[in-house]
Amino acid sequence: MSTPTNRGNTELLECVLIARQVQDGSLPLVQGCAEIARRIIAGRVNPNDACTLLDEVSESLNYPDELSAFAALAHEQYGHEYAGYTAESCAVEIIKESHRLVALDGA
Repeated sequence: MSTPTNRGNTELLECVLIARQVQDGSLPLVQGCAEIARRIIAGRVNPNDACTLLDEVSESLNYPDELSAFAALAHEQYGHEYAGYTAESCAVEIIKESHRLVALDGA
C-alpha cells in the first residue's frame, strides 16, 4: 500500500511523462497541460512542483500564450519572499490558472 507521499511522487512522475509527450509533439499542448492542471486541481500533485514542470514545457516550446501565467508564477514562487511572494501564496494562483487551462481544453 502506498503512502500519500509515494502516490504524490508517482503522480508527479506521470506529469513529467505527459510533459515530455507535449514537448515532443506526441500530445497536443493544451490537452496535455490541461491533464497536468487537472491533477493540480484535484490535489494529486503539489501545485508548485507541477507549475515548475509547466514552466519547463513553456520554455521548451518558446513560451506559448496558454502557459504564460505558469511561467510567471514559477518565477515568482521562489526567491521573491521580500516582495511578498511565497510558494504557498503562489499555489492559490496556480490552482486558479489550472482552472483556466482546463477550461481551454473544453474536456
